Amino acid sequence: MPTAELKQKWLRILTEGNAGLFVLCDKVIEETKPYGSATIEHIIRTSKRYYMLMNERLVLVKMQDVLPLLKDKAGQLQLYMKEKNLSDKNEEDWIKLFDYYNSLHKPTHEISEQQVSRGRY
Repeated sequence: MPTAELKQKWLRILTEGNAGLFVLCDKVIEETKPYGSATIEHIIRTSKRYYMLMNERLVLVKMQDVLPLLKDKAGQLQLYMKEKNLSDKNEEDWIKLFDYYNSLHKPTHEISEQQVSRGRY
């Protein structure tokens, strides 16, 4: 579950499923006083960190960490990333990758005619 650092933070849900993707946006205000100036400048810096929820565990991830963590579909994900030219700099690409992974785990409820004729359904 969340680390002590995350207990005081809000995570935004990007996608849910077998592997959930969340983002933590940190904002830091930096104060600088340029040489020879009487005024203080304020700069707001935003950093994003991505977390994956899988098997009830929240893990900080980078794009290169994703395939080893999703090893059950790593080959398919690697091909998908190459075909779609996904970037680790683009949040939408992260969402596409996780949505694709989660779509690979959707149960199929199709019943064959043989199963019906044998009385299984």
